[in-house]
Amino acid sequence: MISSKMKEEIKKENRRKKARKGEKKERTKRKRRKRMEEKGEKNNWALLRKKGSDLLSRSVTQ
Repeated sequence: MISSKMKEEIKKENRRKKARKGEKKERTKRKRRKRMEEKGEKNNWALLRKKGSDLLSRSVTQ
């Protein structure tokens, strides 16, 4: 059986992992936004997703 101290340690570690994952996501979002701004496009995530799927479908057809 796991002691209450161990449970607390596990909870703390999981919280840290989640925080790190959130930071990574934010960083990648910022990078994508920056790249889009350099190209002179708007920050439209729906458009980005659509573009990605278009590129995928094109690569399949060629």
